[in-house]
Amino acid sequence: MAAYDARGAQLAVPAPDGTRYETQMSDTLDLAARCNHALHALIGMTDTDLDHEIWFHSFLGDDPPWMYHDTAGMPTNSPKFPASYPLMRVATVNDRNLDVERDMMSMMVRNIGDDCLFYAI
Repeated sequence: MAAYDARGAQLAVPAPDGTRYETQMSDTLDLAARCNHALHALIGMTDTDLDHEIWFHSFLGDDPPWMYHDTAGMPTNSPKFPASYPLMRVATVNDRNLDVERDMMSMMVRNIGDDCLFYAI
């Protein structure tokens, strides 16, 4: 499925490049695993029913867990999420949910005005 910006140009989210292999490592903090958790959390915080706006608050300790949107989510934090996706993908070689990433980036580009400012609408 293709995604397009406001001007009709097609957007593409490339899959991460690289070679995957298993190896033995010393018993230390696994940064790739931490990055994988971070990527899972960041992509999981997007609301696909609301044009990929992020859920700003989450209450995961409640039963059942729940999240809600806040007026600060879209203008201040939504742009930060897709900025970190490429870094997390390089660290993890994780290509899951590329469609969610592509759709969120498409939303971000659509909200850039002719004056090159981001409008949270």
